[in-house]
Amino acid sequence: MRRRVLLGLMSAAAALAALLPGRAALAAREASKDTGFLVGLLRTHALPRFETFATATTAYADRLDRFAAAPDAAGLEEARAAHRAVTDAWAGVQHLRPGPLTTDLRSDRIAFWPERPGVVQRQIAQILRDRNAKLLEPGALARQSAAVQGLTVLERLLFDEGVTADSFAGDDAKRFRGALAVAAARNLAAMAAEARDGWKALEAPLAAGQATILGPTPTEAVNTLFSSAVTAMQVVVDQKLMAPLGTSAAEAKPAVVEALRSGRSTRNIVINLEAMRALMLGEKGGPGFAALLPANDDGATAKQALDESFAAAIGAAAAIPAPLNLAVADPAMRKTVDGALRLIKAARVEMLGTLAPLLDITLGFNELDGD
Repeated sequence: MRRRVLLGLMSAAAALAALLPGRAALAAREASKDTGFLVGLLRTHALPRFETFATATTAYADRLDRFAAAPDAAGLEEARAAHRAVTDAWAGVQHLRPGPLTTDLRSDRIAFWPERPGVVQRQIAQILRDRNAKLLEPGALARQSAAVQGLTVLERLLFDEGVTADSFAGDDAKRFRGALAVAAARNLAAMAAEARDGWKALEAPLAAGQATILGPTPTEAVNTLFSSAVTAMQVVVDQKLMAPLGTSAAEAKPAVVEALRSGRSTRNIVINLEAMRALMLGEKGGPGFAALLPANDDGATAKQALDESFAAAIGAAAAIPAPLNLAVADPAMRKTVDGALRLIKAARVEMLGTLAPLLDITLGFNELDGD
């Protein structure tokens, strides 16, 4: 497994130890309550979001197929719009990494980020030079490096500087670019469908309280999902914001922002936060982690604090001037990024310091450590 750039990430265990005020956890949660929570969360949060992701990727592949057959400026804009829709859907499920997204390294293959400088561009350039038709066959890209699969390769093919509809029409090299985009989109759609189907397959064993890929017991499955949410917040803080921010405008690293070419960095963060707020508080009438809080004043206070902290963080992130790569390098605009960073950290503190002990959740090492 490739070693990810950790950017000084703390383990969730270390963060918890540093943040908790020392109050003892309340009574342990009932396994039956955890079972009901998991089934409700799957039906109202995980499955609808993965269904949206799978549907968007299929539409994207169909759109690219039509564009590659007859490239024109309007078709390129439609393909880019479809890419943006998939990116939105992906940002809405990134926090649900345990389970089907981890299987077969799907998460890394769907979006190879953060990346080592230049590795993706070199591999894509090599494929475009070689024009190996076998890579266009169904399933072929899935056997290649994660760096040339999914959204990462598609963003470069569609959004690289100088790309126009003419980049896909004419000689063999240009037509291969379009065919590669279609193959990558079909591969992406297959991974999205596999992840969706993987979550569907979890419903019966979760309802029966059986061991699943999420954990050997319902309680451990709940803990796994909560730990993943903490990790997702950590990614937003450390990789999506602190890494490009650097220590000053002069030391900023705008080139490391997520979705640099398509200009989606700030929007991705907002959607990530909205998705995690839904995970914490529930959506579509289903449960969030707040549903497991004790039915007393402490529970009500914790839920309100969590709601308010996420609302503030989302509002601040949405106020960052786009694109993020320009904002981090501008002394004036950096203030809005710094402000959002503080509020996102505060929401994470609420998760770790308030919610976790009330839910009797103990966090161990998160999935980014030692990766």
